[in-house]
Formats: sequence, structure tokens, C-alpha cells
Amino acid sequence: IDAGANIGTVAVPLAVQGRRVLAIEAMAENYVLLLETAAASGLDRLTPVHAAVASAPGLLDMAGSSAFARVVVDDSPGATPAVTLDALTAVHGFRGASVMKLDVEGSEIEAIAGASELLGSRKLRHVVYEANGAHCERVGYRPAAIAAALSEHGFEVFTLHGKTMLPSAELGFQAIGNTDCVASRPGAGLPSGYSIGTVNHATQVSGVVAALGAQNHAYRRFMVSELIHAPAPIRADNDVRRALEELRDDEAVAIATRDAAGELLG
Repeated sequence: IDAGANIGTVAVPLAVQGRRVLAIEAMAENYVLLLETAAASGLDRLTPVHAAVASAPGLLDMAGSSAFARVVVDDSPGATPAVTLDALTAVHGFRGASVMKLDVEGSEIEAIAGASELLGSRKLRHVVYEANGAHCERVGYRPAAIAAALSEHGFEVFTLHGKTMLPSAELGFQAIGNTDCVASRPGAGLPSGYSIGTVNHATQVSGVVAALGAQNHAYRRFMVSELIHAPAPIRADNDVRRALEELRDDEAVAIATRDAAGELLG
């Protein structure tokens, strides 16, 4: 199951390998390209669906473009169909899927809420998802909430740092603006080439500093908010404090973010 399939970057290669793929894409422009890609590749094992995954059926508005298309979180009327993953997998015969990719730019909690039967099935062994801190912050939750929601369905959740899988429960905060994660059933086995390990202080600091200095203000705002949950040694690190000082003193940065950076500095 590929929820947030975009133009088929993941779904099409999997279908070419002979796997059945339910490719779900909400942005109309992306969906058209997904159809064209599937047709050009002569794929009959790929099932494309134009919909936004949600906790309940309805119509939603979309914003953004390309890989950053997202659901508008307000009461504005929309033209994009919203469907639950439970309904989609039942209708299209994917209740036996073993792997799901979830890349929905801030709609993860909604998607999980509409997938209780799917996530409760022992057949689904892995969920690979993107935790985009900026989009999570935009809709009012931390990336840790995604891990918690999947944990409630019996999955062990890991944050990926290169080829190292770090148990999310041990990290406590997301030390990078945007990262990939894997949720696995106990005993399902690790992805090939990966190992469970730890991430050192320097690596975490590097990610934090990069997010605090990102050109995209949303990532800076997210990391200032996320640092509240970081271990004291991370917040006290000289490189992190210098990055916070630059944010606090930059008049081009939103006042709320500057004030929050100042509070972290004490």
C-alpha cells in the first residue's frame, strides 16, 4: 500500500518487480502523472486511486504541489475525495498487504485513525513513513504522536539515521527536520542492510543545527518547538546555542520563533 504515491516513484518500481500495489494520491496533478506512468509501463498490478487518506469519508481541499501536496486543515470546501484506508483496502482487495508506505505531509494521524482494521491485521508487517516535522507542527502534533499511534497497534517504531534504526522511544525528540521511520511487527525482521543502534551526540546536534538554519521557516519553527523535548545536553550544546542566538537576533525571522529561541537560551 502506497499512501501518498505522488507520481509513482515507489509504487511503479514495486509493480515492475511483480508486486501488487495500491497507489493512493490526493493531488490531482500528481495523480494524472501516476496514471500516465502506469500506462506507459504497461502495469496491470498497480491500482491507482485518487483520494486523500483520512479518518472519515468526505471532501477535502488540497494545497502545495509536487512532493509537498498537503490537505488544508480548515473548514473550507474541497473537491478531493477523502477515504479511509480500511475502506480502500477492503474495496480493492488489499487486506492482505504486508507493507505500507505513508507519506502524507501532516495527515498521518488522520490516516492511522481510519486504518484500525488494517493496522490490526497481523498480515501487515511493516509501515514505512515520513515524519515531516514542519507539517506535523502545522497541524498541531509532534512527530512522536505518529510513533505513539502506531505503537498502540502493536508496532515497534524506529527512526532511520542512515542505515541505523534508532528505537523512537529512546530518542524522545526528533533531531532533524524531516526523517524516515519504520514501524515493524515484533518478530517481522529488519529491513535488509539495517541494524538497530544508537545515534551519538554530534550526529543529533548536526541535525538540530541544520533545521534551525534551514531556509524554510517552517523547519526552523518546528525545531525550536521540538527542542523543548530534547535532552539537556543537546539544548546546552554550544553549536545549538549559537544557532538559537542567530534565530533570536534575526529580524527577518517571525517574532514568535525569535521569542521561543530566546526562551530556550534562558
